[in-house]
Amino acid sequence: MFARSRASLRRNFLRKRNVTATVEDNFAGRLVKRLGPCSHLIDAATGVTVLPEDLPRLIMGFGASLRSAGLGKGDRLLIGCSLSPSCTLVYLGAMYAGLVPVPVDDRTVRASAAMLLEATGAKAVWTETGLRDETLKKSILCLHGELDKDALEMMAPAACVDSDLAALMATSGSTGVPRFVMVSHRNLIANTEAIVRSQRLAGDETAMLILPPSYCFGASVLQSHLYQGGSVVLDRRLMFPDKVLGATAQFGCTTFAGVPTVYNMLLRRSNLRQITLPRLRRFLQAGGGLASQKISEMRASFPTADFYAMYGQTEASARISCMEPAR
Repeated sequence: MFARSRASLRRNFLRKRNVTATVEDNFAGRLVKRLGPCSHLIDAATGVTVLPEDLPRLIMGFGASLRSAGLGKGDRLLIGCSLSPSCTLVYLGAMYAGLVPVPVDDRTVRASAAMLLEATGAKAVWTETGLRDETLKKSILCLHGELDKDALEMMAPAACVDSDLAALMATSGSTGVPRFVMVSHRNLIANTEAIVRSQRLAGDETAMLILPPSYCFGASVLQSHLYQGGSVVLDRRLMFPDKVLGATAQFGCTTFAGVPTVYNMLLRRSNLRQITLPRLRRFLQAGGGLASQKISEMRASFPTADFYAMYGQTEASARISCMEPAR
């Protein structure tokens, strides 16, 4: 009886919450309001830059464009993710418009779109350059590129949240088979604000992001820096680590985030110790354990930058604990 009573109370709470939902419940709506004069979105490989005065408009515009294509609040949108400004804008724009983005690696979407659509219940799929599957294109709404040019100019308010579901994030766990975690707007708000506090993020931060938004760690770095009014540099050239380090210096990045494989690559296959990163304030590491010797090597190479060793879990909205750098 107690279990049934709790379930009933929760249903009633959610009904009342939906009736009084406001824009403040929408994580992407909060993020757009917090963008500031330092909020750039930069593609390191091409130099394409979304300026602070354009970033809010484009997030809103991509959201309006998705709605004008026929998608409604609560509809799920499968997104073929890569490290590009347009992918980032679609992800945030979908959430802003009250849709539920489902970011998945672009190659996986191209290889298994039908299976992913069935598994997630997505009503549409967006990719940067379009899909080749003609049969699929006849059976579901397939979008690509910048979408509706007219809708991109719309300055619509963020959608009120009818459901607290913000996104479906893919995780393979130990099986290697994609599974999807329901992440709520309240999850994202609480987790992002905790990260901002714990890592002492300021309003002038610039993150070097080599992890795609389809990975919860990558999405978390993206969200926390924009939420605090900072910038994000997207760089997909990890196979050439010196280029990534050069871009980190060029754009004055204050944060560098990576998994253990990334740090092992920097220590073995780059000129890490010969490159100066004068603005770097912190290294972020999650996605598995990194040997303490490697952490010591990174700290010795950049003694003025903090090193945050963290633990994360997709089911808990990404990063959920970290060691103080001094430890």
